Amino acid sequence: MQANEIRQLLHEAPFQTFSIHMANGRKFVIDHPEIVAFSVDKRSLSVALPSGGFAHLDLRLSTHTEPIETTTRKRKR
Repeated sequence: MQANEIRQLLHEAPFQTFSIHMANGRKFVIDHPEIVAFSVDKRSLSVALPSGGFAHLDLRLSTHTEPIETTTRKRKR
């Protein structure tokens, strides 16, 4: 997978939550564009995890991305 593909997903307006799937079966949910940081060479990226840590992903080991449908609540008036 190329960094360009992920970058395009991060810059979509409005942003849509997606997941990055890895060759070992793990998946990482990207629910906000600011939780991702690319390395200088664009071969890897870091993802902030809900637990407070970071996961460092080698993009050469990623298989695909997948959009995640989110539901928006309507406000009660």
